[in-house]
Amino acid sequence: LLENVLENAIIASCAQPESRREIRVSLFAQGGRFVLAVENRFDAPLRLGDDGLPMTTERGHGIGMTSLKHFAKKYDAQLFFDQEDGWVRVFLYWGGKTEET
Repeated sequence: LLENVLENAIIASCAQPESRREIRVSLFAQGGRFVLAVENRFDAPLRLGDDGLPMTTERGHGIGMTSLKHFAKKYDAQLFFDQEDGWVRVFLYWGGKTEET
């Protein structure tokens, strides 16, 4: 899971000018509940599919999103992507009920 999310963040970050490359990773665990947040700079518009996951038209890409979907289904996780002010963020919640804020 973490490898796929980080790989996507690294690829997107490398597409940025050197001065705008940055990745932040946070993982919180408490009482059997987990939150993973990965944020990376990316100025190009993020295209989200009907399932709320980023889409690509590049051949050989997109496997990480399939892996995320399988993880979310297997662990009853909630997955959110957003993009604001040049940052793409993915939040993954599992191990307990959550509410979108």
